[in-house]
Amino acid sequence: SLARCEHTVVNIGQEDAPRLITCVKASQGFDWNQEIFLPSYVDHEFENLERKHEPVQDIILTDEECAALLPQ
Repeated sequence: SLARCEHTVVNIGQEDAPRLITCVKASQGFDWNQEIFLPSYVDHEFENLERKHEPVQDIILTDEECAALLPQ
């Protein structure tokens, strides 16, 4: 049989690096430890991602900008 495995590495150990914004808590009947997916070298204090409040950024587009985003 053939198998395919893909993964994405996100370095969250630096201040200007991308942030991990999604998490999986329960899947296939198992509760996953969310900290286990962080690399061991990351000096990062774990926060519960489900209860963390992030600032909301408003993105305002004009009608012309919206039209330019969609295929004609």
